[in-house]
Amino acid sequence: MTEGRWFSRWVQVVALSAIAGLVVFRLVLSSGARCQVLVASGQGRPQQSFLEKFQAQKPAAVVTREVTFPSAVGPVAGYVARPQTSERLPAVLLLPGEQGLNDWMKGNTRDLAGNGYVVLAVAPPARVRTASAALADEKTLAQLSSAVRWLRRRPDVQPEQLGVLGWSSGGDQAVALAATTPLQGCVACDTIVTDEPGLVAGLRGTPVLVIVAGRDQNARKSIPAFRKAAAGSLNPLLVRVYDGVEAGFMGPEDRKGYNRAPADKAWFEVYEFLGKYVEDAPLGPAIPQAAQPPPAEPSVATIADIMRAVNESTGVRGTLLEALRQEPANQRAWDRVRANASLMAEATTLLGRHAPRRGTHAGWLKQVSMFSAATTSIVAAADRHDYPAARNGLMEVAARCPVCHEQHR
Repeated sequence: MTEGRWFSRWVQVVALSAIAGLVVFRLVLSSGARCQVLVASGQGRPQQSFLEKFQAQKPAAVVTREVTFPSAVGPVAGYVARPQTSERLPAVLLLPGEQGLNDWMKGNTRDLAGNGYVVLAVAPPARVRTASAALADEKTLAQLSSAVRWLRRRPDVQPEQLGVLGWSSGGDQAVALAATTPLQGCVACDTIVTDEPGLVAGLRGTPVLVIVAGRDQNARKSIPAFRKAAAGSLNPLLVRVYDGVEAGFMGPEDRKGYNRAPADKAWFEVYEFLGKYVEDAPLGPAIPQAAQPPPAEPSVATIADIMRAVNESTGVRGTLLEALRQEPANQRAWDRVRANASLMAEATTLLGRHAPRRGTHAGWLKQVSMFSAATTSIVAAADRHDYPAARNGLMEVAARCPVCHEQHR
């Protein structure tokens, strides 16, 4: 573990040592010559200071292994690390992006584990660094959702204390995952953040930390739109721009762009964030009042009825897909797009009245909210005759479905 990763602990040690020094000094003054005689005569053995004891400590032993677990789209390979302890611990899913599971990322996995986490690193196929890359990749989201479920089911993991940490395209994937899966915290490093309304809406309630290199112009330019899209959200949103550094400043240490001082500071922020929002997350949290299942009401349509009407090839979504295979030619064609998107948006109201067969009701309402935001964005795009935005909204809908099915069907 690098010295910077221990910085927060050194601060605590120095503070405690200073306090201890003041206490000892006052005791010396109050005890007078007696204390001086003990030292001068060699009676008693010099006591090791708290700082010396801390410096002598070795990092917690960490055990690692290669793992494979199932997902809806096939087996997923990963690298897991945890401290050598019998305790149940918080967990972090680590997404390395384009770098893959290289030695540096495996080292980060072990370092995180040494700080008291069960850490699973997985590397879905890397994508070009764009704000919609992870969003459009249904297969990746299905794999990452399975990784979260695999961690939560481990007997050594506290299932209510789970976060995600990603770099570059892995940061995109981390944000997309946090928008579709209830997590206690999300960290995205060196990434271009999205302003897609459906995606940002899904982040409500999830604390997010974004770390950006000041000289990474593409990443830096994405921040204002992201902030605007997230305005009024319920989650703590922290964006840290490190001026004067290039993308990749956090490492690996032997690569161009690495900058030790800001890297250490950024790692300190990451550890503080995970400690506050993941490690200190309450165990077994009560479902907020707004997320409580609604009173049972007579309903003719079941969840299965609604989803068949929407998702079958001849249903509303299939009709909308056909209408958007090419840009609508006239107002009447745009009206048909709007009509079908509006029906899909209204379907979310019906879905929200039901309790899912599987998974939590809070998680179900989050999925419904994101589906609503995506379909509403298609309605708005139809009103503007904005074909690219309408297609993006349709891709958002497609990205939601496999994750929702895996969690709740």
